[in-house]
Amino acid sequence: MSKVELRAYTQALFAVQDEHAALDIVQDSMMKLTEKYADKSPEELLPLFQRIL
Repeated sequence: MSKVELRAYTQALFAVQDEHAALDIVQDSMMKLTEKYADKSPEELLPLFQRIL
């Protein structure tokens, strides 16, 4: 798991207090990021991911 994924998981886990739900939230957020923002530069992706999360 990458540093970004781990931080996102920790953030989601804190919010929902459920390990499985937190993993689903992170996965759904990543899917939305790739579906809607595939054309963005790598520098723009992290802030976008955080907003989606």
